[in-house]
Amino acid sequence: MPALSEYLHSPAWWITAVVFALLLNVVGTYAVRAIDRWGGQIITQWSARTAARRWRTAQLIAGVRAHPNRLIWVGFQALSLKTTSAYFLVLGALLLLASSHPVAVILTLNEVTRWFVLFVGLLGLWLGTFFGGRAADLEAVIRAVEPEWPEPPSAEITTGSGR
Repeated sequence: MPALSEYLHSPAWWITAVVFALLLNVVGTYAVRAIDRWGGQIITQWSARTAARRWRTAQLIAGVRAHPNRLIWVGFQALSLKTTSAYFLVLGALLLLASSHPVAVILTLNEVTRWFVLFVGLLGLWLGTFFGGRAADLEAVIRAVEPEWPEPPSAEITTGSGR
């Protein structure tokens, strides 16, 4: 360690430290401005996307209220999206399992194929969550309209004994 202590006492180290500190200060100033601008753009885009999504949901709710038969379509669409979501989630999980090292050895997958299977498995999981989110949006529409519908009359169960 004597070399390190000698280096810290040399003027070259102090000059280098001061120059790098000044450079970091200048670069940091511009980086903060760029990060602030970038963050502001992301927040603006996120807010616009959220507002558009709320508007589309309100339009769908208004359409279902105006034409009650559309509720059937929304229900079928939600069911279809749930099924698609479950399919992709199972497919993604199985592909991730296949890309694990012990299974890849059994299946004799080479390294490139294993990474491809891993990528497709992750894509399957992402698609499963994407379609699941869309199904949840449609179910929210159904829940928003459902309280307006009257409850069906409950039929009493008869035993058939003739009484």
